[in-house]
Amino acid sequence: HNTADFGGGICALSVPELFLDTPQNNVTLTGHSSVAFNTASLFGGGVFLATSITSEPVTKSLATASLPKDSLVLRGHSVIHENVANVGGGVGLLGNVLLDADGATVRGNNATTGGGVFAVLFANVLVQDSTFEDNYASGDGGSMYLSENSSMALRSSFL
Repeated sequence: HNTADFGGGICALSVPELFLDTPQNNVTLTGHSSVAFNTASLFGGGVFLATSITSEPVTKSLATASLPKDSLVLRGHSVIHENVANVGGGVGLLGNVLLDADGATVRGNNATTGGGVFAVLFANVLVQDSTFEDNYASGDGGSMYLSENSSMALRSSFL
């Protein structure tokens, strides 16, 4: 039951323009981990992951691409649920970042846009053997909203 402007549960920012070196954020949830019942007034009710929006897009297919360094990895029955935000109820992704979900659940999140996931400006989403259900957006993308050169690969999953 946490509250913030960005990332009600977790906020990971990588903005090279603000640092002397190139920062890197990797957030990994495994083994029945849960990010739940959080609120963000702006982006990412559960998790917000962002990097510089000047990053180059992934130009190959996601199967063979060199993926971004900044990532949110969901494994082993990890769950993002019952989070609320204006944009990206469960997860908000901005810039050349990666959501890599395998065996995960994104459920019951709520936003104006991107109830489960909001991914823009070169964000990459890989989903395998995962479930996205009962997410709600009063505008676009109940389960997932992708825009502005973002990409998604989906395998053996339920949206």
